[in-house]
Amino acid sequence: MHHVNEGRSSMGANGKPTRLSYKFQRLRERIRSAILNGEFQDRLPGERELGKLFSANAKTINKAPCDLSSEGLLVRQIGRGTFVASQRQGENSHRAMRLCCFMPEIGAETFLQKRIFDSLRIEAQTQGHALQRAVYDETGDVKLTDWSSQMRRATDGILCIPGSPLSGQCGHAGEALMLEAHRRRVQIVVLGACAAESKLNAVVPDFVDAGFRLSEHLYRLGCDTVVAVHGYNGREVEAVVNGARTAAARYSGAVRTCPLRASTEGVPTAVCIDACFNEATATRDRAQLGPIVGVLLIGLEALRFARTNDKLMKRWRAGEIAITTVLDAGDTCAAEMEMTSYEVPADRLAAWGLKLLGEVTPGQRPVEVVIPGVLKVRNSISPEAPAAATGHREAKAATSPSKAGVKEIAI
Repeated sequence: MHHVNEGRSSMGANGKPTRLSYKFQRLRERIRSAILNGEFQDRLPGERELGKLFSANAKTINKAPCDLSSEGLLVRQIGRGTFVASQRQGENSHRAMRLCCFMPEIGAETFLQKRIFDSLRIEAQTQGHALQRAVYDETGDVKLTDWSSQMRRATDGILCIPGSPLSGQCGHAGEALMLEAHRRRVQIVVLGACAAESKLNAVVPDFVDAGFRLSEHLYRLGCDTVVAVHGYNGREVEAVVNGARTAAARYSGAVRTCPLRASTEGVPTAVCIDACFNEATATRDRAQLGPIVGVLLIGLEALRFARTNDKLMKRWRAGEIAITTVLDAGDTCAAEMEMTSYEVPADRLAAWGLKLLGEVTPGQRPVEVVIPGVLKVRNSISPEAPAAATGHREAKAATSPSKAGVKEIAI
């Protein structure tokens, strides 16, 4: 039953008076008015002082700020107090933060981790933040014990950099760590990878766009089928494959997946690629020029597999297949090998990670920032390939709905 106090009212969202039936609701609106009028500008008084100001008991005082906190008007931080969110958020973008970045021991980090951490250190120093490196076991997730008690008291934000999103997912925040950070109102941002199954803030390369752009490039070269070769099968790999499927639908092509660690219907990966090649050859118009199959290598593990597969390399040199790759952000292997790739600069991930930590507030829904990359066209087809294998390139590009004759496409 709804009890109405005729003598109390507040303005609702539609501008009409709304009856407030409980004392904590009336107190909540009085605190809201005090915030909007500027009486409370930063840190709210303690519960005892609020009780004296508004003649309310402890239970009422606790319930009203909880409601305002869930609305995002207040930010409650354990051991620090309750703050006006707008003021606190405005300060975060300017004040110096004490940041904790979880990394393996020096020498054990992956290329991705090292590149992003170096960029973080430079960016944090420029903005006046203190960045501390916390060591964890690189073979698993970050545990609560990796976040020492002394470090917890001096942490305003946490950064996690998974080791290799396209080849393995070690380096995510463990459940106990996330719960403790949530209790302390400390934000966590994942850099270079999706936030796994947890609802965390993340700065992610645009893996869907990578799959689409690389597959589009292969179809424009004349390929009938794109074979996506991958090792680890995580959310990032799935995003790349989904992008490739979107391109296939647009260009009436086909997409096949070939996992390295598993087999497709009991057939080893190398044989799986051969089967895709033979199938595409059998259905291809004999008058059509250009490579038959395009290979999309997802992750460093897939790239290493291709470079050591003699049959694959032989077909690439013969111009029968085209090869592209997408690697973790900041990886330069594709550039060193002169291979067409989709690349995302590590410094942009770092800059956005610090920006997120400065802007998000406790209780806010997780934010995922997607960083677009650049398609860098190098040797998709071997320079040794016969002229007939590459002669269809210009004709295919001319009839394509995409831009033609572009060597580097910034998204």
